[in-house]
Amino acid sequence: SCRPTPETKSKKPFTIPLSLGLVGRSGRELPLRLKGEKKAAGTSRTLAVTKFKESFTFVDVKEEPVPSLLRGFSAPVRLEHNYSDEQLGFLMACDSDLFTRFDASQKLGLNQLLRITEDLKAGRFPFVDQRLIDHGYRSVLIDGSLDMAVRAEILTLPSPTALLEEMQDYDVALALRARDILFDAVAKGLEKELASTYSSLAKSERSRIDGSAFAARRLKNTCLAYLTLRSETPETSLALRHFENAGNMTDSICALGILAQNDTPERLKALKTFEKRWKNDGLVMNKWFTVQAASRHNATRFAVVSLRKHPSYHADNPNMVRSLEFTFASNLRHFHAIDGSSYAHVATEILRLDAFNPGVAGRLDTFFKKYPRLDDRMASLAEIQ
Repeated sequence: SCRPTPETKSKKPFTIPLSLGLVGRSGRELPLRLKGEKKAAGTSRTLAVTKFKESFTFVDVKEEPVPSLLRGFSAPVRLEHNYSDEQLGFLMACDSDLFTRFDASQKLGLNQLLRITEDLKAGRFPFVDQRLIDHGYRSVLIDGSLDMAVRAEILTLPSPTALLEEMQDYDVALALRARDILFDAVAKGLEKELASTYSSLAKSERSRIDGSAFAARRLKNTCLAYLTLRSETPETSLALRHFENAGNMTDSICALGILAQNDTPERLKALKTFEKRWKNDGLVMNKWFTVQAASRHNATRFAVVSLRKHPSYHADNPNMVRSLEFTFASNLRHFHAIDGSSYAHVATEILRLDAFNPGVAGRLDTFFKKYPRLDDRMASLAEIQ
C-alpha cells in the first residue's frame, strides 16, 4: 500500500497483477491449475494479489518447478524471491518470457558481483562460477531463436551503479574492480562463441535501417565490447577495423567508445578521424565529447578540461554541457577520484551554470547526492564542495 497520510492513517493494499508460470526441469512450461479449479488454464496466467498476505496453491504439479515470476513486468514492483544461482541461470537460458529471462540475468550477475566484492574485501582470490557462464550466458548467446537485441540485453552485465545500490558500503573502486573481473571472465569463457557471432554479423548489410538490422548491430557491438575491452589485455586492432568499416553511426560510435578507453595510437587515430569528419555537425560532435568524458583513460579529467576549449564546444548549450559535464559526472571511475579533484571540477561547473541556467546546474548537482554513503574521507571531500 502507499504510506499513511494525515487524512487516512490506514491504507488498503494495492491490487498487484502478478503474471507467472512454472518451468519444469526440461525447460517445458507446466500447466497451471489452481486448487478448486476443474482444469488447467494454460501455462502462464495473471493472479490478482489484493491482500497484504495471500497464498495461491497450484495442484497437479508433477515435478518440482522453477517459478517464473512477474512475467512481462506485469506490475511496477520489486519482487524478491530466494532463487539459487542455478535456478537463475536456468530461467535465463530456458524461460519463454523475455522480461523474466532478462531479470534473471541481472540478478545472477549481481549475485556474482556481490560475492566477488566479498572475496576482494577478505583478501581472497575472486571466484567466478564458470558453470553459470556456460549454462547461462553461453546458452543465451548461441540461442538463434531469440531476438538478437534481447540476446544483447541479457548478455549485458549489471552496471556498477546497480551493484553499488546493493552493496552495504558505497565503495566505488571495489564495485568497478568486481565488474571488471566478471566482465573479463565472461569474455574469456565465451571468447570462441563471441568471435563467431561477431564474425557472422560483421558481414551483414551495414546501412539498413530496419528493426532486424538494429537488433543485429546491438548484438554485434555487444560481442565487440567483450572481445576488445578486457581490463588486462584490451584488443584495439579489431575495434579500429570496426570503426574504419562502419557504415552507420551506431557502429562508428560503439567502436570509438571502445577505442577511447585506453591510451593507444588507435585511440588517437579514431578520435581525430571522427573529429575531422563531423566537426561542423554539433549534434554528432556531442557524441565525440561523450565518449571521451565516459572513458576509463587515466587522463580523462584533463581531457574534459581541454575539451571545454574546443572550437566545436559551446559551454552555454545545455545539450553540449550534458554530453561533456554530465557524462563526466556519471563516470564513477573518475568522478570519485581519491583526491577529490573531480568533485571540485564539477562543483566549479555547477557554479558557472547557475549564473545563467540554474535548472541545468541543479540537475548536475544531483551527482553529489550519494555522498552520505561514501566513506568518511570521500564524503568530507564531496561535502566541502
